[in-house]
This record gives sequence, C-alpha cells and structure tokens, in this order.
Amino acid sequence: MTTEKLRIDNPDYVYPAASELTEGLAKNEVKGLFQAQADYLIRTGSAYVECAESYALAGDKDKAYEWLERSYREHQFMFPYTIADPIFVNAT
Repeated sequence: MTTEKLRIDNPDYVYPAASELTEGLAKNEVKGLFQAQADYLIRTGSAYVECAESYALAGDKDKAYEWLERSYREHQFMFPYTIADPIFVNAT
C-alpha cells in the first residue's frame, strides 16, 4: 500500500491542488483544469512527461513539446513510453 493510497483512504484528506483545479475548471472548463494541473505539476517538480500530458490536454502543444524535449534531454524514465501514449499519438 502506498503513502498516497493511505492518504486517499483518509476521509479528511484533500488533494493539495483541489482548489486550483476547481478554479481552472471554472475559468476555462476542461482546458483550464488541465492548465491548472500542469502549473501544479511544474511547481511541485513532477515528471516532465506528466507536465507535457497536461499541457497537451489543455490544447497547448508548444508547451507540451517543450516539456517532452526536457524529458528527452534529461533521460527521464517515462519518456520512452510517450511513443505509445494516446495523448501524443498522431499529434501534429
């Protein structure tokens, strides 16, 4: 059982970015939600591929490619898996 699972099972646990995600959703619907998620992931130092996915889902291809490039340059573990990630397949 992971630490995250333990925290989620706690009824008092609130996802740290919940208010930011809610605000993003209210401002710009689903695109705003993914933009807020990307901002949160960057601020917390999450994997670059996750940041790229969030930007791609928000419709910001330039930033998605930027974060994929960073992931490639830094040899991050998840980068090779992007070749089969449905978010990036057929992206132009």
